[in-house]
This record gives sequence, structure tokens and C-alpha cells, in this order.
Amino acid sequence: MLSFRDLAWRDQRRLVDVFKRIGGTGAPLGSGWMARDEVGSWATYAAGVGMEAAPASAAAYDEQVDTLIQYYEEDEREPTVQISPYAHPAFTAALGRRGFVVKDLVTTLTRSLRDLPPLVTPNGFSFREVTGDRAEDVEAFAAAQLEGFSSPPGMRAIMRRVASTSRPGTKDAGCELSLVEHEELGVCGSAGVEYFEGSATLIAGEVHERARRRGVQTALIAYRLAQARARGCEYAVVASIAGGPTERNAVRAGFRPAFTAIDLYRPS
Repeated sequence: MLSFRDLAWRDQRRLVDVFKRIGGTGAPLGSGWMARDEVGSWATYAAGVGMEAAPASAAAYDEQVDTLIQYYEEDEREPTVQISPYAHPAFTAALGRRGFVVKDLVTTLTRSLRDLPPLVTPNGFSFREVTGDRAEDVEAFAAAQLEGFSSPPGMRAIMRRVASTSRPGTKDAGCELSLVEHEELGVCGSAGVEYFEGSATLIAGEVHERARRRGVQTALIAYRLAQARARGCEYAVVASIAGGPTERNAVRAGFRPAFTAIDLYRPS
């Protein structure tokens, strides 16, 4: 297992990679990347910043923050950035000087894949893998995500982009996505595993209201952990708003907190 610091740095690199591939419009910022997708998309913030091997000067960090503010405000967006707990303090200080305040705390939890419990799928439910080059799979995954997370319409485009990258069973796949199906209810959930630098990150897990309280969420986590182990990963991570349902579900599945990143924004 990597140290928490290495886990945090790897996760920030993963976010930068995701933004560059599917995050819509973007631009570099120091060691990181600024994503600016459609209105309603989750991919409209900066990540990976303040992580230089050789820290920049205070003046250089001030310039980076000014660039960040300009990039988002020129498109009438709220400047937002996620910083690792291991980001350089001078970058955090520069954000404070420009009026950034805390928006959310994002806890990353981790779990070894060596001692997985057996997968028990509730009666009537099954998991079907999403193939990104099948239009019907892409649309089904996007629709399931929008329903499960009560997302705005602007989220559909990026969820389609996410779904189009799913290559189940492929050695070099960036992610493997799945749909939760019930023999009578039809599609009633979705989730995925994202692979990066030999690690596995659980993403997009949601179960629709009509299928909850039946053990589906627990089975969906176990299913993805088994996928990750089959790919040769030694551990998995998952991120959650601190105290949120994802965190509670992950702790029940044997995950433990590793570190907490901070989402900061600049009020208009």
C-alpha cells in the first residue's frame, strides 16, 4: 500500500487525466488542470494544483490563482478548486488572499483487495457491463446516472463521455462501468471502476429509490472490488463528501479514511 501522501498525489494526477480526456474545455494551471464543462456538469473545477516537486514562489502561486479566477469568471462560472492536504501551503495561502473559502470536504477512503467477502447478489438483481461503443449502453448508463443522482440535464453530456470510455474485460481499459438490472424493475442503478497507474477508484455508484434497502448497494461495491482484484489491483479507493452516504456505505464495506481534500470556491 502506498503512503497516504502518495495516494493523494496519485488521485490528483488521476483527476487531471480524467479532465483532459472527458472534461470538456480545459487549460493547464501549474502542476494541475482547470476543467470547464457545460453548465450542470461536475467537471467544472481545477485539480492537481500546488503539487509541484519544487514548490513555486509565493508570487508565482498568486499568479496561478489570478489565472484560475480569470479562467472561470470570463465564462461567468464560480472559480472552484480542489486542493490536496499535501498541496504546498503557499498555494493554499494564495487562495486565501484572493477570498477563497471552503465549499466541501472530500474524504478518500481505501481498502485492501486481499480479503474480499463473497459476492452475494440480492434475488432478482444482476449486474450488466457497459460497452462504450454500443450507443444503447451509453444512453442507458447516462439515463441511470441522471435518475440516481437527480442530476441536471447538463450532466448528460459528460455521463455519455464517461460511458463511451468503458471497455469491460480489456487489459488497458481506463474504466469498467456496469448497470444494475432487476428482472421486473429493469435498470435501477449504475456504477464503475476507474483504473489509473495500477490503482482502482470506485466511481458513479448509485441505486435508484425503488431498489434501495435490499442490499444492492453493498453488492454493487463488492462486485466492483472483485473486478478490481481481477485486474491485478492491490487496493481500491473511493471519494465521498465527508459524512455522506458514499462514506457510510464504504465504511460498512471495509474501507477506512486515508485523507481529506478540500473544495474551495471564490464567492461572487
